Amino acid sequence: MHELTEWTFAADAAKWITIWLHGRKSSPFVEAKVEQKSSESLKRRDLSVIDRDGRKALTGEIRFPDAKDGQTPYNGKLITDARRKAARAGAPYFFTWNINRLVLWPTQDENEVAVFDVVRIRRHEELEFVSVERQIREEFIPRFLQKYAAIYKGDEETGIRPLDQRFISRLESALQSIANVVFADALELCRINRNFKKHLDAWMKAQEWLLSDDEQLLRENVDRATRLACYITSNKLVFYQALRRNRRFRLPKLEIPSHVDSAERLLTHFRSLFEEAKIVTRDYQTIFDGGFIDRVPFITDHAVERWGALVKLLNDFDFRQFGQDVIGHIFEDLLSTEERHRWGQHYTQPAIVDVINAFCIRHGDAVVLDPASGSGTFPVRAYARKKHLSPALPHAKLLEQLYACEISEYAAHLTALNLATRDLIDGENFPRVARGDFFDSRPDVPFCSVPDTMKDVGTEATQDIYLTMVNAVTGNPPYLRQEDIGKKNKKSYISLVKSEWPGLKLSGRSDLYIYFWPHATKLLAEGGYFGFLTSASWLDVEYGFHLQRWVLQNFELIAVLESICEPWFTGARVATAVTILRRCSDPKKRARNLVRFVQLRKPLKELLANDGTETGRQETAEQLRDLIESTKADFRTDDYRVLVVPQQKLWDDGCKLGQIAAGKEEREEESEANSSVHEEAAAYHTGGGYLGGKWGVYLRAPDLYFQLMEKYGDQFAPLGAIAEVRYGFKSGCDNYFCP
Repeated sequence: MHELTEWTFAADAAKWITIWLHGRKSSPFVEAKVEQKSSESLKRRDLSVIDRDGRKALTGEIRFPDAKDGQTPYNGKLITDARRKAARAGAPYFFTWNINRLVLWPTQDENEVAVFDVVRIRRHEELEFVSVERQIREEFIPRFLQKYAAIYKGDEETGIRPLDQRFISRLESALQSIANVVFADALELCRINRNFKKHLDAWMKAQEWLLSDDEQLLRENVDRATRLACYITSNKLVFYQALRRNRRFRLPKLEIPSHVDSAERLLTHFRSLFEEAKIVTRDYQTIFDGGFIDRVPFITDHAVERWGALVKLLNDFDFRQFGQDVIGHIFEDLLSTEERHRWGQHYTQPAIVDVINAFCIRHGDAVVLDPASGSGTFPVRAYARKKHLSPALPHAKLLEQLYACEISEYAAHLTALNLATRDLIDGENFPRVARGDFFDSRPDVPFCSVPDTMKDVGTEATQDIYLTMVNAVTGNPPYLRQEDIGKKNKKSYISLVKSEWPGLKLSGRSDLYIYFWPHATKLLAEGGYFGFLTSASWLDVEYGFHLQRWVLQNFELIAVLESICEPWFTGARVATAVTILRRCSDPKKRARNLVRFVQLRKPLKELLANDGTETGRQETAEQLRDLIESTKADFRTDDYRVLVVPQQKLWDDGCKLGQIAAGKEEREEESEANSSVHEEAAAYHTGGGYLGGKWGVYLRAPDLYFQLMEKYGDQFAPLGAIAEVRYGFKSGCDNYFCP
């Protein structure tokens, strides 16, 4: 086996390209070659792709990611050398490839036309892994050659990539370079430093990652943590640089002094800049403050040079050229969907968020609360919704009307960041984001604080912000099984809910998201809307029956939506449903309300097809909302099914089950004295009141079921009405039967 060098890898790549091209007459290319260096170029050899006329259609330079000039494919000297070679060879395009990423450049222009992510390795030795070679040979090379063939033949237009995309590509490459060098030291510290591992484990546990001492899982977790830590620091640096666009703040230039020659000094230097930003702006603690994870990118001095390259990148790009909307997109797009999932940043799909917001935010001045904001998808899309409804509403006013709470430090950072970057020029740019446990929030306790604009700039004076009555509650509260909540927390949640809604007594078996409903809606004004994306279990299980009764007694149940073809929350291991409620204290109005159970049969991307503009997104979401709300009778198409059920019927059906259960309890009490072994009595002593209903049937049962019920429904009876239904004996050993 030959020694692995950049030249031998280039030779292998040329061979793989030639093999793939063999027999493909539709391709304009016939082979690839590795050629000797010229006397005026750098020492490396380059790779050329030859077309059918024997001309060089493409040339390029390859560097290993652990080589000094291969940390990023945007290395200036590498690009200059590759461009000179391409011009001399007469090739219209060239590439720079550091194995992980290939960038395609036009020879006569300085701006790239395409970027290809290839693999993700840290050391060139990983190229000898069979899986890595297969990924390059069988996946990347065909994809790249087909794309470039279309460009070369003129079948696909090329143009200068937008400024924000060019910036993001460079920033991603710089981040990957930093994370690669930090990973090795972080992994070693986990093995030899118990204190470091303890803190890292605690942070990962807070992100709900699976912890294990298994070597493979440990490496994966450390990899994710180091990359995410570097991403957080880069967020702060980019945000700092963006703040400097506002001349009102007069922040120091972002640079690294020559005396900062160690990672510890660099961390101290960056922190001093962030502290200055907080003082000058009198805000953004949620963005600039941090914890243990902020130290991780600075555990090795080898990272200093690479952070320097990232800072140079931030200074090379003139942020004054970025439009305000572009700055917002930088933070939204810096992590791809795949990377968000890989790094543990689960999120709610924006399309379903837009649908929920269309139901719940009916006017531009609506005050909106998200009690568990995650990375900020709901508040950011609520901002866009309100701006769509009232275009003249200023940025500061929009932020005043959006409240978000998040217990995770990192997620709160992202929420505040994503809201603030809607408009960094506005002097009153203060997101109402609280970092803490939503169940600690009270109307008489400060929710968060923002700078007091009546005081002089540079002072630290703040004003407390209190939660007010809101017009909409939207969100995707965390899913946590009742076994993992903890007895102490569960007891406090139940007590809190009981004090706020005296008639509501939730079951101790409730999952965490259940408690968010009553606590969040305590502040919902009459006629206000509630829209949650949650586990669908409450529709059918016993602990959900208490919630059903509370909903029917206090709200109009507008709609319940579920998709049979896509998940709406990445990372969720449970079926999810959207519930839309409207606060209503009039029992007659609630009884007359028609509930729509909606089964979506196509992905939202197809149902909400639009022109890609913000107006297009909002209008298609409104159209789906209006279609659902205007449906007065059952309606079925290939796209969706809407079943319309009077709210009074849901109540009556639940009460019938209550009457059956009441009779069952009486029989059980009579037989209890005559039996030494018996099952526990039912958990709910309803006295014939509302017991509950299996509402999930309206979302999931096949059409045939409803056709049968329409014809023969009066001939059916609940099984409990004609037979005694009870649990069998319980083993108490679920872990044995359900490993």
